[in-house]
Amino acid sequence: PQARAALVRLLAEERSLRLGADAWEVVNREVGSLRPRGRLTGARLVEAYLDRAATRHLGSADATQAIGSALSLTAADFEGLAAELSGC
Repeated sequence: PQARAALVRLLAEERSLRLGADAWEVVNREVGSLRPRGRLTGARLVEAYLDRAATRHLGSADATQAIGSALSLTAADFEGLAAELSGC
């Protein structure tokens, strides 16, 4: 779980995404439960997790909140994604 959370952090920085404290609580709680499915394994699985959260945010936000040029993600953007991606 720690390696996956570190990868989430690295990929988020790469994509100019900011995760709030509430988002990190969800990530730290759920990222360890990600299970590989088909081609989604390892780093690709973590990348899909982060990308899905960003897509969820953009699809549900009334107004996109960006600080500087970074998109800010919240707990709601991540809640339940690990189970969804793992097919649970």
